[in-house]
Amino acid sequence: MTIWTLAALEQGRLRRDRLFWTVLVLGALALAYGIVNGVAWRDFQQAGIHRATAISAGRLAEAKAKAAELNSGSKEQVDFWSDPRTGIGFEGEYLRLYDCLTPAPLAALAVGQSDLLPYCIRVITGPWPNFQPNYEWENPLRLLLGRFDCSFVVIYLAPLLILLTTFNLLSREREAGTLLLLFSFPVSPRRWLAVTFLLRAAAVLAVILGLPVAGLFLSGFGLAGTGAIIQLAMWLILVSAYCSFWFALAFAVNAFGGTSESNALVLAGCWIVLVILIPASLNLTLKQIYPLPSRVAFLNAVRGASADAERMGSKLLENYLQDHSDLAPGDKKENANDYIETLIAVNAETDRAVDPLKKLFQEQQDRQLALIEKLSLVSPAIVLQQAANLLSGNDQARRLKFMAAVETHRKEVRRFLDPAFVTEAPFTGYDSIPPFKYNDSFFGVKVSRLAGDIATLAGFSLMLAAWGWRALGRPILES
Repeated sequence: MTIWTLAALEQGRLRRDRLFWTVLVLGALALAYGIVNGVAWRDFQQAGIHRATAISAGRLAEAKAKAAELNSGSKEQVDFWSDPRTGIGFEGEYLRLYDCLTPAPLAALAVGQSDLLPYCIRVITGPWPNFQPNYEWENPLRLLLGRFDCSFVVIYLAPLLILLTTFNLLSREREAGTLLLLFSFPVSPRRWLAVTFLLRAAAVLAVILGLPVAGLFLSGFGLAGTGAIIQLAMWLILVSAYCSFWFALAFAVNAFGGTSESNALVLAGCWIVLVILIPASLNLTLKQIYPLPSRVAFLNAVRGASADAERMGSKLLENYLQDHSDLAPGDKKENANDYIETLIAVNAETDRAVDPLKKLFQEQQDRQLALIEKLSLVSPAIVLQQAANLLSGNDQARRLKFMAAVETHRKEVRRFLDPAFVTEAPFTGYDSIPPFKYNDSFFGVKVSRLAGDIATLAGFSLMLAAWGWRALGRPILES
């Protein structure tokens, strides 16, 4: 029997397999729901970024218009603290500067860390306490459970779909008494089982790969973006390699000739261990080896440093002005300048006291990321989760890099505005505010890492398939 004749025969049997098509339809519905959720979250982020950009531009335009009106001889009385022609008035009343992280082309496929870490932050640089971050409020229960997105379906539900439709392909023929009839044809067990698995794999992958691509293009995905084609191709290859692992595992278990019940127990146990237990255990291990400093303790330390700095305000002001002679006060509004300069000195001391805590927090997170990359090989689910977050641009490393860029930008803007807070000269630097700089290249390290993830999943799949292929060399009809 030729392989094409065998494929045609198995295709006819597959069309009559109601369980397979029922499970496949349910999986397709879950995947479609995940795509809709992912697209909705991406659109929500984009809307927030557009809103923040519009607010920033609108307030800057208002400051320019108000300054022009006052300079033209308007008799309107404007308070010093809200006058756009003073640095302190412009910053406090009109400056609405937001640093935002634009969603990557594949952001809709994996929400990742984007609902935990901020993607749009207001840059506050004035001489008043500003250690409280501006985060998007979210339902804590949703943050705990995570979002039902495309990557969730692929990582958790796709293996169940695969195992549920392949766990008994060989055992059910034996238990139904049709195995002898099947192999009365001139076909080897290896060839028959391989063709059976390949047909099911083709149908499953057509859905798992096709629906996300269709959803992306229907939601406005374009191939013109930097690296968009490569990222989409890598997503398809990664998901194919991940699904191939589970097909290869089911193939190997089938090849050993157990009963349907034993096959189901073995495969269900593998899913629980590889998808649930190992990732959860790794998460607990990371927290024990590299525990993050308490956020409550961190905030208390910030408040304590701020309070200590305020108590030493006069001494700090004296030391600060010795190092920053350009900020020495003039005669005009001397009391206000003294107050502002004191606050500038207090903030500088607070930053100096808190920097070691921030550094420790960052170092622990970096150690966690490095360790989880090394240990990801223990579970294909971890490999795919890390790779999916990386491809979607919602990985923790990218978010932390963004937060570091925001902090750098805040310091640049502060250095630009500090002199304007105490000078008597009118403020005119509306268009000279330092811009936000963030290098978000996809290529280089990311591509090499994703290639390694693909090779890892493919290697596991080939080993399992080879193991099953060898097991099928024994007299299968006697088992």
